[in-house]
Amino acid sequence: MNINNRNRLYILAFSSLLTLAAYGCGQVETLQLSIRPNQVDFPLVKEALITVGCSRSGCHLVLTGDFKLDPNDNSPGNLDEEYQLAKAFVDLDNPDASLLVRVALEGDPEADMHRVCFETAMACAYRKVDAWIRAESPESPNIGDVDCEPIVGACAPRL
Repeated sequence: MNINNRNRLYILAFSSLLTLAAYGCGQVETLQLSIRPNQVDFPLVKEALITVGCSRSGCHLVLTGDFKLDPNDNSPGNLDEEYQLAKAFVDLDNPDASLLVRVALEGDPEADMHRVCFETAMACAYRKVDAWIRAESPESPNIGDVDCEPIVGACAPRL
């Protein structure tokens, strides 16, 4: 066998191996990854945060600290923008470190000069947002499973 034929044989064998590797040995399964946090449930998060007062004038009614919530604009474009802004303050690897709730939690070192909106991690709105952050799939406990009513206007200036 001359060198050209041997090279062709190697190329054919290599191509065959690549083809087998690309197609595998049967069906290919598609991995479905859920989007976290769940964008579909974001309006419930927005509602909880608005109820406690996060969207008041001087707070997050306009873009303040890279976050805003407009109670008068639930258009798809605005909801998407607000979701993207909120998502930046979520830590999916360590939900307890999520600044979306920590900055408004009484006594949290991250709170600094932010208004207190959650006296404890047991506050209804805190638990709702926390459940949204922690939900890993549609089957996971989520914001809709937290049965309570957030305190209207709970956000208060720091003393």
